[in-house]
Amino acid sequence: MNERLIRKYQNTLMVAGRGIVLLGLWNIAKVFVFFLGGSDFFLRLEISQELYQEITKMEGGYKIVNVVFTCIMLLVLTVDLIFRIVIAKSAAAEANGQDKSCAYIVIAIIMLCIMCSGDTALGIEAKEGLMKVEYIISTVVEFTSVYALCDLINAAIRLRLLRKKCSEAENAG
Repeated sequence: MNERLIRKYQNTLMVAGRGIVLLGLWNIAKVFVFFLGGSDFFLRLEISQELYQEITKMEGGYKIVNVVFTCIMLLVLTVDLIFRIVIAKSAAAEANGQDKSCAYIVIAIIMLCIMCSGDTALGIEAKEGLMKVEYIISTVVEFTSVYALCDLINAAIRLRLLRKKCSEAENAG
């Protein structure tokens, strides 16, 4: 029974780790699509309506600010992707019985808190009627990413507890 659960949690760590990396790549692709499509969604989220109107009145101001803001978003998402890769590699190592550090679980929990606060902000925008179908789809993907991260954290903790229980049983017997 314990061996079956151990394999289940090991498999979950591998699959969820790959999933969060792929969803991180989706975030970067999403920014490129929004930028290439001329969307100002990110810009509208981060600045006041008055400032947005002033920028759009200036000649070329909108494009410059949009490019700068998109570059900043890509930088942030690249850092996010690096954290996702570290989490996924550490989860894979843990699944294979190599890694004993809990740092990746702490990083995953911090990342989960950040992601949940971002998803809440997107939900507020949806209630205000500012969302289009593309943003709703993006929100669904973000919630999927949150689920994958929760699944990874759960599997990592349960696997550690189960391995500890098995080693204690071996030492006692």
